[in-house]
Amino acid sequence: MKRNSKVIDESIDGYDWYEGQPKWRATRVIGVIFGVISVLVWGIILFRIFSAQNKTYENMILLNDTAAALYPEPIAKVTRLVPNTENQLDPAVMIYTPTALPEAENMQVSVRIRTKLFTAPSPELPAGYRFVLRERGEQTQEYALSYFQSETRLGYAFYRIAFEGVRFSEEKEYLFLIYPADPSAKPLFSYTLYNADAYAHQTTPSKSAFVRVEAP
Repeated sequence: MKRNSKVIDESIDGYDWYEGQPKWRATRVIGVIFGVISVLVWGIILFRIFSAQNKTYENMILLNDTAAALYPEPIAKVTRLVPNTENQLDPAVMIYTPTALPEAENMQVSVRIRTKLFTAPSPELPAGYRFVLRERGEQTQEYALSYFQSETRLGYAFYRIAFEGVRFSEEKEYLFLIYPADPSAKPLFSYTLYNADAYAHQTTPSKSAFVRVEAP
């Protein structure tokens, strides 16, 4: 019986190939290469996006001895500040969830620093930088860092920073600043956490957001 085939078989030596055999067109080869490159590019983009996020630090409420006596029970509500972010963009630093704990006179903020774009931390300081909260009202007052928690991963440093003794008022302005170790130096970064263009609202965080720490 005669075998029907549209494709010509190779010869016995295995090296001959019928020129009429279907081949990949150049457009198909280019399409495959483009597809592979696209997958690699999107993989890198998604990796950078996920490595730049840390929801734990964004939503964290740090509790030292004083705050732990009041939160999360019997008082669970905190005051979230929603800044006006217009004209406060910086590729090196991002600010998340500034929060006031009124009963504990405590204000907190999360900070993400892209380490290769920002001044290196100083080993002289416990947190690597001098974090300052400036309160402006009838008088100007500054608060130094009280306690914090931090983590560094994949080119980013994440901080949750707490300032004690702050009696939050919607009539005042609050500015967050980062300084190097040198006390006479200018701030490396400044950000308005709250002013007349911002607003505040009360919310009840999930119990998992509250993290107990020991004050330094």
